[in-house]
Amino acid sequence: MKPEFTPCVHFDKVRDIQDLTSRLALNKHTMTDIAYIRKTLCILTLFIGLMAVFGCAKSPTVYSMPTEELESMRDEISSVAVVSGQYKSMEQLDLPAKGVLAAGGRGFVSGVGATIAVGVVSPVPGGTIIGIVLSPIGGVVGFFRGMVVAEPTEKIEAAEQALNEAAEKLRTMNLGDTFREDFMALAAERTGKQFRFYEEYGPLTPHEKVDYDPADFPGADTVLEIRPIRAGLWGLWTVNPPASPFAEVGIRLIRLRDGKVLIDDTIMCAGEERSYEVWATNSDLFVQEIVKCVPRLVGKIVDDTFLVNALSNRR
Repeated sequence: MKPEFTPCVHFDKVRDIQDLTSRLALNKHTMTDIAYIRKTLCILTLFIGLMAVFGCAKSPTVYSMPTEELESMRDEISSVAVVSGQYKSMEQLDLPAKGVLAAGGRGFVSGVGATIAVGVVSPVPGGTIIGIVLSPIGGVVGFFRGMVVAEPTEKIEAAEQALNEAAEKLRTMNLGDTFREDFMALAAERTGKQFRFYEEYGPLTPHEKVDYDPADFPGADTVLEIRPIRAGLWGLWTVNPPASPFAEVGIRLIRLRDGKVLIDDTIMCAGEERSYEVWATNSDLFVQEIVKCVPRLVGKIVDDTFLVNALSNRR
């Protein structure tokens, strides 16, 4: 089973950067292979976008663990105490810049980054230095371009209100209870191990590291801690980015006898990427995508933590 990461990168971002490259005053003798540079820039842009989406995401711990270590760890697990964060997931809505000045600011940052990226991937000797030197020019170009394509503040605020109303609808759906019920049923069915949920335990904040007392979990040998992190819409920090519905949770698997953390991972579910206008005018679609993340996250936590083999051991 491979990680089900969904990239949130759109080729409009690549085209924006390509447009900037054509505005730079680069001598055609030094830019002898613009097709090569643009192709390389596309790849670099996509890579940077993916890194941004997943916060320099890495494969879950179990995908790189040696077989013997993984099997030994799982052989010791027979009864699992499940706890969850005693707080609400942080809401995140990445929308376009509000007004011309905000759009100009984002355009400036994008322009500086794009110009440096062109220098990094160019075959010209000293290209990185050239890119850094010319980056203010790219920033200015991006600033004015951002102002030209900026969305009206009123339009963004209306979209934000519609999405906040959708978020309120999600809060009334008690997805946390659904998540817990689905997890407990699926974990017992797939793994054959015993699971018991302890409502009164768990971290009070997203970053709290709790030390669990074995006496609080009679009969359990392991604690599985599930921490809600963020949910909402994710998009690149550009003038008018498309965005994807997403939900992110953290998990820690802790051996009770000595408090050793066996697994400490973050798992994300991301939906299809669309413009903010689509999500704002079809807020029910946004709600549906977030709801779909519940069984996806449940299945991935169960499989990654208790079932899958390391990537290096698959045939």
